[in-house]
Amino acid sequence: MTAVKEIDLYKPVKEYFINKGYDVKSEVLDCDVIAIKGNKVVVIEMKLRLNLELILQGIDRQKLSEDVYVAVPKNYRTLKTKKWKRTINLLKRLDIGLILVSFKNKTCYVEELITPQNNSGIRVRSRNIAKLKKEFECRSGDNNVGGSNHSKIVTAYREQALHIAYILEKKGPLSIKALKELGTDYKKTGSILQKNYYNWFDKVDRGVYSINERGLKELKSYENVIKALDVKI
Repeated sequence: MTAVKEIDLYKPVKEYFINKGYDVKSEVLDCDVIAIKGNKVVVIEMKLRLNLELILQGIDRQKLSEDVYVAVPKNYRTLKTKKWKRTINLLKRLDIGLILVSFKNKTCYVEELITPQNNSGIRVRSRNIAKLKKEFECRSGDNNVGGSNHSKIVTAYREQALHIAYILEKKGPLSIKALKELGTDYKKTGSILQKNYYNWFDKVDRGVYSINERGLKELKSYENVIKALDVKI
């Protein structure tokens, strides 16, 4: 069997929460995985080993949600060790959930070993959770893979910029007003073009923009995102 990578954990963890009725997206505001069902927000951080770094990351995420899990591959050799038992006790005291993922014969098994009891004592700020939910809800779909540290993250902002770029590619130079009429984000279209964070756009006249060569090149690498956006023009 090939070595397990962090990104291999994402699919089984995602399916586990989807089967429990959650909507799941990855790489949201530095969190590996976010699962939302109604008003309940779950944060999951994934690593290949259950170590201090992962536990500290879990504690940080408790500022965003009362329901925080860490997920790691199941290592049968460590399950009966004294260190493992002490670590499990620590997670319970910190009220951090634990998910173990087993890989056997090309089949994945997910086990929820610890469930958070919402008694960590850490205050979840409403402003933080609102920001997290806004980013989650503004994304058209799940266009990232949790644990993929070296990939460009498709944020809601990037999706909005791609929407603008796609229309400019198809229609040619347009005004901000015309872009909004074609369905781009009403509040952010002007700001995205004026700040030009990704350097995809050129200003050709007052309030009129076109897509440049860099933007055209980037569009090709995000064809799957454009398809998910389902742009109608």
